[in-house]
Amino acid sequence: MQTDILQIYSWNSNVIARPPAKRAVALAFMNSIGNMASIWTPFTYTDGTAPEYRLALGIVVGLLVRGLMTVNLTFLRLLLTLALMASRQHALVWPSSSAPS
Repeated sequence: MQTDILQIYSWNSNVIARPPAKRAVALAFMNSIGNMASIWTPFTYTDGTAPEYRLALGIVVGLLVRGLMTVNLTFLRLLLTLALMASRQHALVWPSSSAPS
């Protein structure tokens, strides 16, 4: 997990190289999003649910499923947008009234 985070930080630093203030804001935003788990974690792993912690496990699985759905739906939307753009470009290149036979 740590190597993934370091790769994401280095990718972000390369993508947003200039100005340095913009890169610093992007890295701070990534840190704040990454540390949000520290807010809700103490409230889900309570002593009353030990040793199984079903509530915490349910929340983690729910967030994982939601994240996977978001990634998949975003990818599907990208594919559909690219297909629509390709069909529009094809319609501009070969109009139906002057298409070769």
